[in-house]
Amino acid sequence: MKMLVIQYTVLFGLLSFTYSAIIFDNCPEDDVVVNNTDEFPYVYTIPVITATVNSTGVAAAVNLTSLPSYTLGDNVSFPADTADIFEYTATASGEETIFCIFILYIYDTADPNIYDCPHDTTVNTTFRLPTANVSWNEPFAEDNSGTVNLTVDIEPASIFQIGDTLVTYIAEDPSGNTDMCSFTLTVQGFPISDRIGVQ
Repeated sequence: MKMLVIQYTVLFGLLSFTYSAIIFDNCPEDDVVVNNTDEFPYVYTIPVITATVNSTGVAAAVNLTSLPSYTLGDNVSFPADTADIFEYTATASGEETIFCIFILYIYDTADPNIYDCPHDTTVNTTFRLPTANVSWNEPFAEDNSGTVNLTVDIEPASIFQIGDTLVTYIAEDPSGNTDMCSFTLTVQGFPISDRIGVQ
């Protein structure tokens, strides 16, 4: 971001323009977007922004006036889904103050991971009943944010009817990234010989 200040003087009855302004040397042209797939908090180095006076090449004084206060060049830890405004001011004697403003966005773009998802399973109905009470070892989930919510549509130790039932686990992190795993639980009836007690 640059701001040009035009100064003028009158020489021998003529209008003479002199261009003199502070110019940022390395102000980001756009907002800074970080799509992080690694662990959080994310470590971001506060940019050291410099500026010079266009007409003389003399360095201008640059200050970061953002809140909370950061120190230029420091490594700062940010959580997922950060949106912080950074405002730098550059000043020099005889010049108008100019500003370098950008927003730092830090997004969590990594999906959680579900581990140890059960395999498809076939069981028999409970003796003399048309259903089965089925349990299994539940999977677990991890996420780079350190926080993940794992839910299932049918809990272990539920009663299942004869046939196929799809059981689905969904892991979701605070940023809305998800992972899913499913397995099919098949309940089949006992053979007729077992039902009527034939040896």
